[in-house]
Amino acid sequence: MYAILLAVGIHHREMIQRKSINYERILNVEINKTNELISKLVPHHMISVVKSEKRHTDEFEDLTLLYTDLDGFHQFNEAIANPREVVFFISRLFSRFD
Repeated sequence: MYAILLAVGIHHREMIQRKSINYERILNVEINKTNELISKLVPHHMISVVKSEKRHTDEFEDLTLLYTDLDGFHQFNEAIANPREVVFFISRLFSRFD
């Protein structure tokens, strides 16, 4: 009887360890995905600042913020194959506003 209880206990402990290892693997995959996404969205020089969770602000002497909703932009964006053309269009458009 003692041998059966010991075997069940060992099996239970091993299953808990396997779950823990699997959770760590899943967590590492998600951390890697997050890091990859951050590296695509944030300028290279800011990645260490974002990862260290320090607050960082840039100071600009002359700055204009414009929030807008461009009607039909989604369809326009899908119709243009080259993303550079979209950026160029937006740059010209906002330059006219400015």
